[in-house]
Amino acid sequence: MTGLLIFGVLVRFIHLELIPLFIGIYILLITWPSTFNRVIRRFESFFLVGFAQTGLGVFVGTPGPLNIAMLNKYYDDNNVVVTTGALMMTVVHTAKLLVYVAMGFVFADYWQLLVMMVIMATVGSWLGTRLCHKIRLDWLEKILPYLITLIALKLIVDIARRYFF
Repeated sequence: MTGLLIFGVLVRFIHLELIPLFIGIYILLITWPSTFNRVIRRFESFFLVGFAQTGLGVFVGTPGPLNIAMLNKYYDDNNVVVTTGALMMTVVHTAKLLVYVAMGFVFADYWQLLVMMVIMATVGSWLGTRLCHKIRLDWLEKILPYLITLIALKLIVDIARRYFF
């Protein structure tokens, strides 16, 4: 909730379009360079990730890759990673709803989009649960850094295109 309060106030002062750039850079740094990982692990905790996710979530929707990068470092069991990540996202999204309501956002105007998002999230969770039992963990551990890197690069490239090209 601390992140929600702080970032809820900051939302009026920060250029929101730049937040994905910072998330993309953070993801790359935490996924690849071992030196950065050693330094950040000293400060990284579930409290800090929750703070960042709840706060940054106010700006960018869902910074889910933040929790996946950290959860994969702490847990070997894919089911624990998926379940813990889903719980973290549930808390983040619920907290964001409170901020948006307090700011006067009218959800009813976007009911069709919201219904579709709920349906797709449910289908994605159902499909992910079925697939996680069929994918070997060693294969997932090899491919996940590359998938997370693609997400990070897309965030960075989108911002770069908007501002530099």
